[in-house]
Amino acid sequence: MTTRNERINFGRPFELDVFNVEEAVGFLKRRLSNDSEMKLEKYDFSDFEENSSILAERLGYLPLALEQAAAYIREVRCSINQYLKLLEQTGINAFEDSYASPKYYEHLVTTTWTISFMALEESSRQLMNLCAYMASEYINIHRLVQEVVRNSHKK
Repeated sequence: MTTRNERINFGRPFELDVFNVEEAVGFLKRRLSNDSEMKLEKYDFSDFEENSSILAERLGYLPLALEQAAAYIREVRCSINQYLKLLEQTGINAFEDSYASPKYYEHLVTTTWTISFMALEESSRQLMNLCAYMASEYINIHRLVQEVVRNSHKK
């Protein structure tokens, strides 16, 4: 189990820190590149060098928040600058340097997840909400897909 909650008294604690700026920028570059050479073919915008460290700082150098942001940027094919504007719209821009820290990880991670969630079609969001109430080992994916396909043909 991993958690940032220091009040949990379970198992042996192993403290992990957030990325430093170099690790965060390297992580983003790896996630946005196509191969081990990190050529950034999937990211065809010129703002990486200028904005990657700004994004990392804005997200408190948190690996999970950076992962969610990079996945969104890669899938939607938007620039880091465009993603920073999405963060501004959700209130992350209001964070001063003292608030862009691991102490506020819940808000940072929730915001990056929400940005990705809102990019889904309404039917996909409804399906995710439904699955959130089920135990994962009991979700019959085959049956679920059949129902989704059957219902989409009714419309």
